[in-house]
Amino acid sequence: MPEEPKSAPGRKRGEKKRRAAAYHEAGHAVACHMLEHPFHYVTILQGEGTHGHCKSKKPPRWFNPELNLDDPRCAKWLDEEIIILYAGGAAERLFTGRYNHIGRARDYDVACELSLYRCGWTKVVEAHIRWLHLTAEYSVESPMWRPSISAVAQALLERETLSAQEVAEVIRAHWDALISAEQEARRQQRAAD
Repeated sequence: MPEEPKSAPGRKRGEKKRRAAAYHEAGHAVACHMLEHPFHYVTILQGEGTHGHCKSKKPPRWFNPELNLDDPRCAKWLDEEIIILYAGGAAERLFTGRYNHIGRARDYDVACELSLYRCGWTKVVEAHIRWLHLTAEYSVESPMWRPSISAVAQALLERETLSAQEVAEVIRAHWDALISAEQEARRQQRAAD
């Protein structure tokens, strides 16, 4: 298990930036969860040059794009990694109303590198990146992901670090509560009719 994250000493930030970081990192964590990409933890503790991070696990053993980039599993895994990278900025935009171009610069750079590796040609990379960026935005705004991101962001604001299992539990508890409330509303509606 990787070492628990530690906040960089002497670095304080305002509540607005802390909340933006929570949404950003929740976007990454929910994307990992929904796309079934294993990760160790997600945190909003500041590190060297970051406002938080989502610590991914190593790729599956079968993932070896050097030997076979044409393998559909490798292509799918790379595309999903790019979506996960873009989901952080898209989730942060939901909270702040705008993209944080500085905060998402590293995510964008890594996404471009992965896309260039996958596609190999600059013009194709531009289209590939745009498509996956739109996919991430759509996913983050979807009725399935958006409430999950809000629930995980709230949990991050309370606890600062969540394991992958805790993220799954937060998402499950959130959806269980919504389903229970919907069932209760339907029962009350039937009783009133």
